[in-house]
Amino acid sequence: QIDLFSSPQRLTGAIEKASRGELMLREPDGSFHTLVDARSPSAPSGTPVDVMDPDVSYDAKRIVFAGFAAQDQAWRIFEVNADGSGLHQVTHTGQELDLSRYGDAAESLKTHDDVDPCYLPDGRICFVSTRYPGMAPDNRLRTTNLYVVNVDGSGLHRITTERFAADTPAVDPVSGRIVYSRWWRTPEVGLSDGVPPGSPEYQISANVP
Repeated sequence: QIDLFSSPQRLTGAIEKASRGELMLREPDGSFHTLVDARSPSAPSGTPVDVMDPDVSYDAKRIVFAGFAAQDQAWRIFEVNADGSGLHQVTHTGQELDLSRYGDAAESLKTHDDVDPCYLPDGRICFVSTRYPGMAPDNRLRTTNLYVVNVDGSGLHRITTERFAADTPAVDPVSGRIVYSRWWRTPEVGLSDGVPPGSPEYQISANVP
């Protein structure tokens, strides 16, 4: 059995990079083989400084994962061969959006993170991203949605439009369809008094901490 290990650091309210992170492969004999380590003298340029969310391709020859790209100062999707060769960045910064309609919130929507990748049966990659600008109600986290992209970075497009969050995609082995968790805030009956979630009055009326 081959296991993959990384050193992610997920904190409540955000995804933050750890001080360091490696992607490691556990061989059947129990030994470990480092695949991605930015501190290694032989690490190629652009090696992510932290890693998380590895997923293995159907032929077990490639691994897709989220890595913290120092140049972007954000999480991006990377792929590497199972022997540690061929590391390359799949998603990049580059989208140009008109955020003027968001007013004071525009600044916080300029950057985005790409995480939680998984391979699809046809070889493409599905992942979670905050590329689509939005903030969940009640001053919560950035809105997340699912995207699909080819392994060479082409054909990137969004496949969900969530107001709150679409997370942790995986493939149903029977149907081949994407299964994911969908977060939606439902106010408790009797607390909100009909005040819509996300409105300025909601947090007070619902007694939300």
